[in-house]
Amino acid sequence: MKKKLVALMTVISVVAVMAVNAFATDEVQTALTTGLTSASTSILGSITAVLPIALGILAAVFGVKYGIRFFKSISKG
Repeated sequence: MKKKLVALMTVISVVAVMAVNAFATDEVQTALTTGLTSASTSILGSITAVLPIALGILAAVFGVKYGIRFFKSISKG
């Protein structure tokens, strides 16, 4: 699934770059650059807000998972 998504995003990026260079005026390029910069800033802001919470949850899940596995291995020993 991830490989298909990466391939799709690569194709979309290549097509977008070709279209921008072939048909864009300075105003369109400026608007596109401004819009994409704004979008990337918003996305990075969201990732920055969510990442600490997601890492905490992930650490708790792995801690419980490997903790159970560890105690099972000790009790069988």
